[in-house]
Amino acid sequence: MKKNLFGLLALVVAIGAVAFTTAPNAKRLTYFFAYNGPAAMTQAQVESPANWIQVSDIGPLVCNAQLIKACRIEVPDTYTKVSGSVRVLQVPGDANPADIDATNAANPATTFYVSGGTSVTAIRNKS
Repeated sequence: MKKNLFGLLALVVAIGAVAFTTAPNAKRLTYFFAYNGPAAMTQAQVESPANWIQVSDIGPLVCNAQLIKACRIEVPDTYTKVSGSVRVLQVPGDANPADIDATNAANPATTFYVSGGTSVTAIRNKS
């Protein structure tokens, strides 16, 4: 009887331990990036993955959704990589370079904003 009680207690402890463990964190699927290039925001500058830095969110307070200047984008993990200690967009020559499309703003005519791209899942521009 003692032997069976000890075995039953061990089984209860094992089940309890498994019931309260958490699954490992799933890999993040998308990342946010902010435009960090020259202020002129030419088409080539906005479309260059090198001019974007990782940020914590899409920037609802920073980017006011006006179609004037590039601000922030959301990009799937597939188009990013870790460089040193930071996550960056992949550039031409990497396995999956980020594709960002820029469109000319109405005013001033020389400033561009993000209009899409095969690697962009969300866009926030600003005035």
